[in-house]
Amino acid sequence: MFQAIRQLSILNRLFNVNGSEWPRIGYAWILRFLYRSSFVIGWTVLVGMFVTKYGIISLPYLFILNAIFSIIGSVLYSVLQNRFERKNLMIVTVFISGVLLLIANLFFASNDKVFFALLIVTVGLFLTQLKIILNAYLEEFFTSLQSERTFPLIESAETIGGILAGLVVFSFSNLFSVFSFMYLWIGLLVFMVPLILWHKDFDQVIHLTSESNEDDSNGLFSDIKKILSRKDFGTYFSGLISVVLFQWLIFNLLEFQYTKAVYSNVSGVILEAGSGFEHAFIHDLGILFVVFSTSSLIIQFFLGSRIINYLGIVGSLLLHPLVTLFSLLGLTAHFNFDTAVLAKNNFTMSSVIHTNAYHISYYALKEDFRERIREFLEGVIRPVGAIIGTLLLIVLQNLLRGNELIFSINVLMVFATAALFYVTYKQQDKYTQIVINDLLQGQDIQIKRNALDVLAQRGHKISIKVLRGILFNQNELTSLRIRALRALAAPQDQNTILDIVKCFDDKNIYIRNASLDVLISNKPFCAIRKENLYLKYLLINSLKKLYGREKD
Repeated sequence: MFQAIRQLSILNRLFNVNGSEWPRIGYAWILRFLYRSSFVIGWTVLVGMFVTKYGIISLPYLFILNAIFSIIGSVLYSVLQNRFERKNLMIVTVFISGVLLLIANLFFASNDKVFFALLIVTVGLFLTQLKIILNAYLEEFFTSLQSERTFPLIESAETIGGILAGLVVFSFSNLFSVFSFMYLWIGLLVFMVPLILWHKDFDQVIHLTSESNEDDSNGLFSDIKKILSRKDFGTYFSGLISVVLFQWLIFNLLEFQYTKAVYSNVSGVILEAGSGFEHAFIHDLGILFVVFSTSSLIIQFFLGSRIINYLGIVGSLLLHPLVTLFSLLGLTAHFNFDTAVLAKNNFTMSSVIHTNAYHISYYALKEDFRERIREFLEGVIRPVGAIIGTLLLIVLQNLLRGNELIFSINVLMVFATAALFYVTYKQQDKYTQIVINDLLQGQDIQIKRNALDVLAQRGHKISIKVLRGILFNQNELTSLRIRALRALAAPQDQNTILDIVKCFDDKNIYIRNASLDVLISNKPFCAIRKENLYLKYLLINSLKKLYGREKD
C-alpha cells in the first residue's frame, strides 16, 4: 500500500498534478484520445485521396470548403447549444457523422463528387463542432489554476491518438484499400458515445454565476456584437480574434507548403520506383505525423505545464510565434523537404503550449459569454483565417510560378507570424485588466474567486497593488483574502516575504495559518539569495515572534 502511495506521489511530481485530479484527467484524456485518433485517420485519408484525384494545385480549395462548412456549423450549433445539453449534442453529432461516412463509403465510393462532399461536410460541419463542444464540456472539470497543470497532460491524448493513428495509416496503407480506413474512423467516433453517457459529476466542477440570461440570445453574431461593445473586455476579445485569425492563416499556408514538399518528394520516389502514388503519399503523411506527434508528446508530458507556470498565459502564447518565426526564416532561406518538415515539426511542438495557454485564457472570460466567444473564435474566426490564407494561396498561384511562388508564400508567413507576435504581446495588460475588473466590480463570490485564481498566474505585473488591497482589507471575506495571499505568492518572488511577514500580525487566525502554508509550500522563500540577507533576518525574526505569542 505504502509503495503504491509512493509511486503515485512520484507520478504526481513527474506530471505536475495533484492526486485528486487523476479521475477527471483520465476521463477527459480518453475522450480526447478517441476524437483525435479518429480525426487524424479521417483527415489523412481525405487529403491523400483528394490530392491524388485532383492534384496538389487543388488542395487550397479543400481548405476553403472545409472552412466554409465550419462557419455554417457554428451558426447552426450556436442555436442548438441554447436548447440542448452538451452531452446530447455530442452524441447526436457522433451519430450523424458516422451515418454520413457510412453512406459515403457504401454507396458513393465510385462517385467522387458526392463522396468528397459527404466527407467534407462531416469533417467541416460536424467534427469541428464536436471538438468545440468537447472542449467546453471538459473545461468545466477544472479551475483556472488546475488547468495550467492538467491541460498539457490531457492534450497529450490528442498527440498519442495522432501517433497511433499515424502508425495505423503508415503500417496498413499498403495492405488495405484507403476505403477500409473509413470503418476505423467511424468505429473510433462511436466509442465516444458510452463514455459520454457515463458522465460522472465530479465534486470540483465549477459554474460561475451568470450575469445574463441565455434566453435573451438573439443569435451568434448579434451576441458577439454586444460583447465587443462592452468596455470591460471588448478590447481583449478583439485581440483574441486577431490571435486566432493569424494563427490559422499561418497554419494553412504552412500546411500547404509542407504538403507540397512531401508531394514533391513522393513524386520523385514514385518516378524511380514506379509504385502506387496514393498509397505512398498517405504512407509518408502518416509516418511524418507520427514524428511530429512524438516531438509534441515530450513537451506535453514533461514540459508543458511547467513552461506555462513559468511564463504565464500570455508569455506561453508568445513562445509559439517566436519559435515559428525562426523556423520560417530558415524555410525562406532554403526551401526543401527537410526544412519544410522541420518548420512543420517546430510549429506543431510550439502549438502544444499555445493551444493550452489559449484554452486556459478562457477562464478570464465570464462563463455566460464563454460559449458564444468559443463558438465564434473556433467556428467562425478560425475558418475565416483559413479562408484568407487559402485565398492568398490561390491568388499567388495565379500570379507566380515555381521558386517565386514558394518564396512569396514563405515571406507572407514570416510577416503574418511577426504580426501574431505583436498582437499577442499587446494582450497581457488587457488580460490582466479584465480580471481585475471582475475582482473589483463583480458581485458574485465565485466570480471573484475565479479572478483571484487567474491573477495567481505569472505575468500580471499591475495586479500586485490590487491583491494587497484585498489581502489587508479586514472587511473582506477570509476565503478571498487567503486566495489573494496565494496569488501574491504564486510567482515565488522573494519580495512577497514582506507581505507574508505582515500577515503574521493579522487578527484573523486563518490568515496567519495561511501565511505559514504559503511560506512552506514555496521553496524559493527558503533559499533567499545572499544579497537579500535582510529578508532572511526579517523572516526568521518574525517567525520567532509568531511562535512565541501564538497559542495555536
